[in-house]
Amino acid sequence: MRQDKTTPARHVGRPPKHGEAGTTRERLLQAGLEVAAAGGLRAVTVAALAERTGANAGSFVYHFGTREAYLGELVERWYAPFLAGLQQVSDQTGDPLLRLRELLTTLALWALQHGAFVAHLMADAAAGEAVARQFLADMPGRHPALI
Repeated sequence: MRQDKTTPARHVGRPPKHGEAGTTRERLLQAGLEVAAAGGLRAVTVAALAERTGANAGSFVYHFGTREAYLGELVERWYAPFLAGLQQVSDQTGDPLLRLRELLTTLALWALQHGAFVAHLMADAAAGEAVARQFLADMPGRHPALI
């Protein structure tokens, strides 16, 4: 296969791996995170994603099936690093009060950094966005176990 200047070297001779930057799937997820951060989940439409990524509706359906499945993955992707950080602190041994302090500090810093997304998520849930409602409904089962 001949490599031209528009083909990234990592894709030459093999298909891109799942989750690899530059794949249509990854571009759709990254664009969704950007749109959701600016306007909430209700702003994430197939048309908005197609405009940002150059992907078409068929490609979206191929990778995610439905908008709800896409949004579920999108919200979990956004949340996963925070949950992993909490888990890492929770797994530490030592003084439980120091661990609790670090967990609360991690939570506060994350809330400061992602406050707009959280506000959008709550507004989306209040407006009836099923994925936002389900995500918020699942929250009580996630954090107490870590603390």
